[in-house]
Amino acid sequence: MFKIEEVEIQDFRSHSSSKIIFGDGINVILGRNGAGKSSILEAIMVALYGARAARANKEALIRSGAKEYRITLKFKLDGEEYEIVRSSTGETFLRGAASLDGDQKVTEWISRRIPQHVFQNAVYVKQGEIESIVSDDESREKLIRKITKIEEYENAWKALGEIIRDFKKESEDYRSLLSQLKETFEQLNKKRAEEERAKKELEELKRKKDEIRKELEKARKDEEKFNEIGKKIEELRSEIEKIKVLIEQKEREIVEIDKDLRRIFERKVKLEKEVEEAKNLENKVKRFQEIDSLLKEIERIEKKMIELEKLEEKRKNLENELEKQKEIEKEIKNVEEKILELEKILKEFRDVEEKISEFETKKVQLKKLEEELLSFGDVEKLKQEIDRAKEEFEKIKDYEKKIGEKRASLKTRAVEIKKIVEQLKTADKKCPVCGRELTDAQKDSLLKNYIEDFKKIESELVNLSKLEEKVKEKRSFVEEVLKRESKLIIALQKIEEIKKLRSEVESYKIEELKLKKDSLEKVRTEKIELQGRYRTLKDVIKKEDVLREIERIEKNVNELREELKIAKPRTEKLEELKKEYESLKQSYSRWLEIKNSEKELENEKKIMDEKLKRKEIEERTLEDLKRRYKEVNEIYFEVSKGYNEELHKDLKKKVEFLTSEFSKAEEGIQRVQKVIQSIGEDIISLEKQIEKLRDLARKAEIIERNVVPELEKIREKFRNYKNIVAEASMREIEDIASKIFEELTDGKYNGIRLKRTLEKVEKIKIFVIYQGEEKDLTFLSGGELIALAIAFRLALTIFLVRGKIPVLILDEPTPFLDEERRKKLVEIISNYLRKIPQVIIVTHDEELKDAADRIIRVHAVGGISKVSYVES
Repeated sequence: MFKIEEVEIQDFRSHSSSKIIFGDGINVILGRNGAGKSSILEAIMVALYGARAARANKEALIRSGAKEYRITLKFKLDGEEYEIVRSSTGETFLRGAASLDGDQKVTEWISRRIPQHVFQNAVYVKQGEIESIVSDDESREKLIRKITKIEEYENAWKALGEIIRDFKKESEDYRSLLSQLKETFEQLNKKRAEEERAKKELEELKRKKDEIRKELEKARKDEEKFNEIGKKIEELRSEIEKIKVLIEQKEREIVEIDKDLRRIFERKVKLEKEVEEAKNLENKVKRFQEIDSLLKEIERIEKKMIELEKLEEKRKNLENELEKQKEIEKEIKNVEEKILELEKILKEFRDVEEKISEFETKKVQLKKLEEELLSFGDVEKLKQEIDRAKEEFEKIKDYEKKIGEKRASLKTRAVEIKKIVEQLKTADKKCPVCGRELTDAQKDSLLKNYIEDFKKIESELVNLSKLEEKVKEKRSFVEEVLKRESKLIIALQKIEEIKKLRSEVESYKIEELKLKKDSLEKVRTEKIELQGRYRTLKDVIKKEDVLREIERIEKNVNELREELKIAKPRTEKLEELKKEYESLKQSYSRWLEIKNSEKELENEKKIMDEKLKRKEIEERTLEDLKRRYKEVNEIYFEVSKGYNEELHKDLKKKVEFLTSEFSKAEEGIQRVQKVIQSIGEDIISLEKQIEKLRDLARKAEIIERNVVPELEKIREKFRNYKNIVAEASMREIEDIASKIFEELTDGKYNGIRLKRTLEKVEKIKIFVIYQGEEKDLTFLSGGELIALAIAFRLALTIFLVRGKIPVLILDEPTPFLDEERRKKLVEIISNYLRKIPQVIIVTHDEELKDAADRIIRVHAVGGISKVSYVES
């Protein structure tokens, strides 16, 4: 058993935060169109089966302005309590007797216990579904096919037909390819002959290659001997040139060293003079540094005095700023008090904007309804036409009933007369009716009278048939008018809604509200201005910073004063010191230029010693190179005697020619080998192609002899089984619906019959059994029609759930029902549907609240759905 206990909705569709608690018995969710009623049912579907059940992506389900939705559903299943939580972020979990995490795992767990197609087609009765069962043959047929799964069998039967056609096409394609077999054999024989010719050409090329290889090897050995001698001569030439270059290089380096030595000597003499000069300037430099230090100290003290004066002036400015900050502090306090007073005023007028928003929303709804009403034309005229049609329809029904009774009476009388005539014809001097004696004359007279009566009855029956045809034509016309009744009901509902909305709009006293809103706007503007001034003042206020800065400056002033007390250098001969400073400045500058001369002199002496050592080494190296140059020249002369350059060139040309011929032979071999390989690949490909064509022939044989015949047998069995299942399902639904309908009509009707009819297409028609006779749906009153529709829909639900209905959800069951049918629906809900443990009804119709155990009201405020409860 399944029972929905509670659903909590956050930021889903038009719901910001709603909690709906369901009880046993009949729960009615009541509210105007667009209030967010159906969103509650949609949230239950999404909680059970995920966002796909709503046939929308997750983003479309999130309330405008929100980041994510979250749905919590509490329910009982087979006596155990469970809770499902689903969020658009992907967070999904199940808690209770079972514990699971993850969107897919939770959906699979629910689907195994409450299949989605069972919930959607058995538990959840959609808007307009009940009315369509008795008013629309196509909708009825579609609903039965969906619930009995006949569509699935038909789809499978069609799919098998497609598969059989595909196999036949495949077999035809195979047969068309077999014509290529002979041509492929001819190509194979040609390729084998080409291969034989190429192999002979390859043998000839290999023989020629061996001859060239032997001649090339001999020429290469002769060339190698001359190459070695030539290489040796080249190496000796190279070595001679290198030695010659090195000798020239060493001679240049020795010349450069001599130049460096002369330059170093000149630099050494100059530095010795500067060293002597620096020693003579040392006393003057010492006196200059003493005077410089004393003058810098005097300058530092003067700067400190200036700094002290600036700090004292800054402290005075900060004290003035402190007074200003105190004034700002007072102004901030005054602004805070004014803002608090304005907030109190705003609280008093808080509901004004909400009421104006409600007024505007209802005004838009009213305008929309008035525009929609215009599309219906003259409603009063339509109502008069339908009322006249209803009266006419009742008269037609009475007339048809009288015609039926008259026909039945005439047919009964005709049968009786026919029976009497037969008896009279065989009677022997005795009346078969009264038993009195009967002469032949009397018998002939009676027969004549009875035959005349029979002819009159036949004439009357013909006249009745003609009359019945005229009545049927009249009935068809009246039924066409009555079909517009649903349009009238919608129009009347809209008129009621318009009246109600107009009354509500007029009750708002909008001019008074607008005046209050204007006052409210002025207060709000003043508050915003004050808040801006408050923030500006807050940004300006820096009292603590000013105090800290005054304290810091005071500290610095004290420190400077202490420092100036201690530092009091002698300044009485300041001008004399400055003159002496200027006279010594030039000597000090010269000393700075030459003070490092002693170090530079030592460095130059070291460099000179290193240069002299290097010159000695370079001179020894030069002597060694000249000796080696003479030895290599002698060796080069001896080797050159045994070398002939012209003969060496001829051998090189011969080797190049033979190498080229050898490469050509190899290329020819490779070319022919590729040709042989290519032919071999073509032969293999053709052999495979022949084998493939033979395989296709075998496949075509199997498809034609085995596959297609077997599939056609299976398809025929499938068609027969579909018809059996369809007929069995119809009989089962018919039995269940008959029992419920008989109970709902207090035994007036003995049940229903479902019959397949063939007009343009196959349709399922419903007939009711009244006093043993089948009657079509026109025989029923409006209330009886709705009773039949509910009986049939409950039968479909029981058929699908295979037993007792645990919960039933009705979404807007009354939109196309007239007053009589609505009253009957309320009666059925109040009495029969109470047998179902839990019923949830979503409706905008106030009449249904009379049948409720629990009323859940939904209304929209500023585009947000709000939920409240009214215990019935």
